[in-house]
Amino acid sequence: CGATLDMTLDAIETMHRVAPDTPLIVKPNAGKPRLDGDDVVYDATPQEMARYAQQFVNLGAVIVGGCCGSTPEHIAAIACTVQM
Repeated sequence: CGATLDMTLDAIETMHRVAPDTPLIVKPNAGKPRLDGDDVVYDATPQEMARYAQQFVNLGAVIVGGCCGSTPEHIAAIACTVQM
């Protein structure tokens, strides 16, 4: 939690390199949280999450979801992108 999508991708790339046949589960944040006044904001759009989700699947992820900051729109975009 608290990582950027790039940081999550780096971690998945490392895990895939070390254990290429291991199925992976990925639940990234919708970007790194930041404060905007009293509000916590996550900047990753649903489309951006979906682009990263496809990369995660290409690296062996068998389950891709979302964590903090993810909305139903983020999850729908991921699902549309990675469905086979």
